[in-house]
Amino acid sequence: MKTKYRNLLKTEEWKTFRSRILELDNYTCTKCNTCYKEEPSNLNIHHKVYYRGLRPWEYTPEDVTTYCRRCHAEEHNFLEMPKFGWEYIGMEDLGNLVRRCDNCDSQLRYQHTVYHPSVGYLYVGATCADKLTESQEASELEKREKRKKSSLKTWKQGENGILFRNFNKNRFEIHTNGDFFTIKIDGYILDESFQSEYEAKCFAFELYVNGMIDEMISDLHQKEWEQFKNKVNCDLLMKENKNIITGLYSNHQFFIRKVHHIVNNYIEDSEVTEEFEISVDAYNFGIRKNITDAQLYLFELLHDPIKFRSIHLSKKDSVLFKLINNSSRWKGKFDDRYFDYGLITFRFNYKEMILSVKHTIYLVYSMDKHTTYYFAPIKQCADFEEAKSIAYSYLCNYSSLIKTIEQDDYIHFMLDINWNKEQDEQYIRYTNKIGGINILICQSIDGYCTMNVGSIKGNKKFKCIEDAKKIAYSFIKS
Repeated sequence: MKTKYRNLLKTEEWKTFRSRILELDNYTCTKCNTCYKEEPSNLNIHHKVYYRGLRPWEYTPEDVTTYCRRCHAEEHNFLEMPKFGWEYIGMEDLGNLVRRCDNCDSQLRYQHTVYHPSVGYLYVGATCADKLTESQEASELEKREKRKKSSLKTWKQGENGILFRNFNKNRFEIHTNGDFFTIKIDGYILDESFQSEYEAKCFAFELYVNGMIDEMISDLHQKEWEQFKNKVNCDLLMKENKNIITGLYSNHQFFIRKVHHIVNNYIEDSEVTEEFEISVDAYNFGIRKNITDAQLYLFELLHDPIKFRSIHLSKKDSVLFKLINNSSRWKGKFDDRYFDYGLITFRFNYKEMILSVKHTIYLVYSMDKHTTYYFAPIKQCADFEEAKSIAYSYLCNYSSLIKTIEQDDYIHFMLDINWNKEQDEQYIRYTNKIGGINILICQSIDGYCTMNVGSIKGNKKFKCIEDAKKIAYSFIKS
C-alpha cells in the first residue's frame, strides 16, 4: 500500500489535479497566507478528509486546500516526528534555489526526500535524513556528489584540444567528433558515447568510485587482443626471401621476423630452432619463442604509451643498451657467459637459464683476496635476450646496484665466520686479511677492544667488537 500510494503521487492525473488546486488558491498557503508562486514546490495539497477507495485526485476542491510545507507539517503534528519507519527516496541538487528543511527549517543546497507512511514525503537536509532513516545513505550520497563536482574541475586540456586527467594510475581522455563524445582509458576506447562533455566526465568519475576501471580495461584488452591476433595471426609472408609479418598499428610500423637460432656450438649436437624477432619503428625489441608470444608482447607494447616511450627512447639513444645487447661483448664459454661493466659482473648460465650478479670491487671480505661471491640469482630467464634486458635495466640504476653491493659487503664483513678467533687468559684476538691488509682486533676481559690495521697500531678503545669492525670497514674503504 505504501508503494502504491507513492506511485499515485507520481502520475499525470495527480500532477494535473495538484496544479488545478494551486491555481484556485493562487499559489498561496491558506493557513499563513504566504505566496509561493515563484516556488510552487514549497506547497503541498492537504486533504481535509479521506474517503476509502478514492484516489488522491478524485476529491472535490472543497475537500482539499493548499498549505506550505511548514503549515502542512504542523497540521499533521509533524513536530513530533515518528522515530522509526522512515525510508530514504533520493537527492536533488537545488543549485541556487533557496529551500528550507521541513524538519529543522535550515537552508538547503542538496534536498533529500524521505517518506513515512503516516507522514508522507518530507524534504530535508542530509543530517536530518540520516537521523530519520537511521543510516548514512544521505550524507554519503551528498559527499559523493560533492566529490564528483570537484573532480569535474580537475580536467585539463592538451595542445590538441583533448581533455585529460588521471584517476590514480589510469589516464582518461575525452575525445569528440563534434556530434558526440567518447572516453579513452590508457589507450582503450570505450564503446559508450555521450551527448555532452559533462556526461562523459560524470561517467568517468562513476567508473573510478565504483572500482570498475581495472575490470573494464581487462575486458577491452582481451577484446582488442582478439582483434589484433586475428588481424596478424596469418601465415608468414614471403618478402625478399625472408619470413616476415609487417603492418601499421597505432601509427607505429612493426615487423615480426622469423629467425633461426643455433642452440650450442657443438657441431654434432647442433640444433636449429625458429624464433621471432620484434621490431617497431626500425628498433629491435627482443625475441620470442613463438608467434603468439611475439604478437602479445607487441600488442601490450603498443598499448602502453609510457612503457613503449621509455623503451623506445632508451634503445634509440643509449650507448649502454647497444653495448650490453651485443652478444660478442659477453665473454666466456657458450653455456656460461659473463659481462663486465665497471664494478659489476653479470653472469648468465645457459643450462639453468639463470642470471646472477657478482662484484669485482677490490675489497672482497674473505680470507682469500681473490675470492668473489655471488648474489642470489636475480632471475631465471626465458632466454638470453631476456637476460640481457634484465641486466640492462639493472645497469640503468647503477648507483642503486652499487649501494646494494656495498651493503652486502658490509654485512659479509661483519659476520664472525670470516674472522679467525683466538683466546687466552687476557684477550680474545680477531684476525682477518682483506686485500692484502692484515686486521687485528683485541678484546679484553672487560669487553673493550683495540685495533691494528696493517702496520698502524691503534690506541683508541671501542666498547664492543662490532664498533671496532665498523671502523676497520670505514678505514679500508677510504
